[in-house]
Amino acid sequence: MGSHTCLSYESEESLLELLKSFFEQGLKFGELCFWVVPLSLGVKGARKALGKLIKDLDRYIEKGQFELWSYNDIYLRSGVFNLDESLGLLAKKESDVLRRGFTGLRVSGDASWLSDADWDNFLAYEKEADKLISGGQITALCTYPAEKLDSAKLFRLSFFHKLVISKRKGKADILMDKRDICK
Repeated sequence: MGSHTCLSYESEESLLELLKSFFEQGLKFGELCFWVVPLSLGVKGARKALGKLIKDLDRYIEKGQFELWSYNDIYLRSGVFNLDESLGLLAKKESDVLRRGFTGLRVSGDASWLSDADWDNFLAYEKEADKLISGGQITALCTYPAEKLDSAKLFRLSFFHKLVISKRKGKADILMDKRDICK
């Protein structure tokens, strides 16, 4: 059974601190780890930053257990956000990793690239991704820079994630899945 969590973070440092534990658990459990990196880091910067925190990251990358991707290659392959294309990539990745003998897929996708114009379409993606994740072997952590999320956006995200964790000014707030409340 999959897991779908959302994190709003204030700094790259706090994001990397959390991702270190998130990905180390996946590596330990034999999952393929897949990170769609923040816009500010890029793939090279993300590899360098996470490589300082995760022992032998380069070895995991070389043996194919850890992948880093740009948002352009996942969310904007056609030059614009396409919900069906992005969902198809996630579903294909899950089936590929299971076929290759991994125990599951551990993915973190960062939404720092997301514009207000794409917000509603991306929420539709989160809703459909949640269905895919909940029924599969995917552990997902969706990350959003805090400056891009107001309380209304955080609330809307809580409908499509089991947990929404918001770290602001050193304090963490947790929103539970609103579907449980609305039943």
